[in-house]
Amino acid sequence: MHEDHLIFSQEVYENRKRSDVDRSAAMERYVIRARCRSVQLLEYFGERFPEPCGHCDVCRESKKHGLIPGEIEDMQRAIDQLVLMHEVTLEELPERLTHFNRHHLLEFVRWKIDKGELVLTDKLVLALPDME
Repeated sequence: MHEDHLIFSQEVYENRKRSDVDRSAAMERYVIRARCRSVQLLEYFGERFPEPCGHCDVCRESKKHGLIPGEIEDMQRAIDQLVLMHEVTLEELPERLTHFNRHHLLEFVRWKIDKGELVLTDKLVLALPDME
C-alpha cells in the first residue's frame, strides 16, 4: 500500500500526538530532575516506592555533597516554589525551609548554583536561571 493511501482519523492522530508529547515530557523530566535515575525509570514503568540505586549520577553527586537521595527532590520542589513566590536570599533560605537539615540545604543550593540550575543575583537573591 502506498503511503498516500494511509488515512488516520482525527482521534487516532490526536491520541498518537498526545502519547508522543507525554513520552517527550517524561524523557525531559528524566534528564533534568535531580532524582535517582533508577527510581524514575521504575516509577515510569509502574513500580511504587522504589529505593534509590546509590550508583547513578544523581545518587553519586548527592553522596559527594552529603545529601540524602530521598531528600533531594523535596528540597528541589520547596526551593523552586519559594523562589518563584518570594525574593529570598541565600541567608534567609534555611530560616524559610526549617524542615530540612541546614547543612544539607546549603550544600544542595551550592550544587544547584554550580550546575547553573539556580542563580545568585547581584542582590544575593536566589533565582531560577530563566527568572534573572
